[in-house]
Amino acid sequence: MLWEQERRVGSEAWRKGDLENEAYLYTAALAELKTSSQVKSRNDSTLLRSMTASLQRETDAIEQRLKEDVHRLRSDIQLDMNNRKEEVNADLKGLDRAIMDLNSKFTILLGEARTEIETVRWVSTRRVMSLSLPSSL
Repeated sequence: MLWEQERRVGSEAWRKGDLENEAYLYTAALAELKTSSQVKSRNDSTLLRSMTASLQRETDAIEQRLKEDVHRLRSDIQLDMNNRKEEVNADLKGLDRAIMDLNSKFTILLGEARTEIETVRWVSTRRVMSLSLPSSL
């Protein structure tokens, strides 16, 4: 019986040593897992910061290009509008010139018609006068 108790106490002691060993291994594995988790977290954080900075640079570059394109388009539109205004003004001047030419032609034709009418009136007046003068003598 003593022998049995000694064996049981020895096996319990063995079990206690095994449990302490297992607890140590568990704690060591847990610490290693914690360390690797922290390293991975730091690496991921660094990677995310790097990617964020890269994306911000790309966004800034695209924004700058967009501003330049908008400015160029505004300039092009303003240039096109100015050209169109000049074309319209040139067309209006041409129209004014054509109207003035027509006005001049009509004035000339009207003057010629008045002259013709006046000529016919003088001729008629002379004929009437020439017809009435010999009969009154």
